[in-house]
Amino acid sequence: MQDIIITLQTWEIRHAVDVAVRRQVSMWQRQQRALHGQQTRGNNWQYQIIGALGELALAKYLGVYWYTPTFDDVDDALGDVGPYEVRATEHNPAHLYVHDYDRHAPFVLAIVRQGRVKLAGWAYKHEVETLGEYCPTPTHPTWKLHQDYLAPISDLPGRPQ
Repeated sequence: MQDIIITLQTWEIRHAVDVAVRRQVSMWQRQQRALHGQQTRGNNWQYQIIGALGELALAKYLGVYWYTPTFDDVDDALGDVGPYEVRATEHNPAHLYVHDYDRHAPFVLAIVRQGRVKLAGWAYKHEVETLGEYCPTPTHPTWKLHQDYLAPISDLPGRPQ
């Protein structure tokens, strides 16, 4: 599988950081707890930034507009990037994580390193639940699938040509 590496420009990184800050502030204003158990790790800002960088990289690769809702208007969004959900991490090798409350959609794994984002692959939620390892947390069921088992980004369904 050919690696898809997206290099983000400085202005794009700044835009993603701004989006992440707006999302974190929105969560505070709503007194909303962090997702995926992040509140126990105390690095919510970092998770927001890494996630936003992953989303922006996928939008750039697809050549589509990156709609960036805060948590106040997140219900208006189809997915993180169009119909796709993005899971971003700084770890490599990495796993694609899905949770019981996630919607049924294609999930993309993005690995972020200093302004460069590797789009490692994708899978549907039900594929991660079927092929992946069950790893429950204290708050919700979770499954993870190693990046080696993901479909290539070039095979992403519904991707603009």
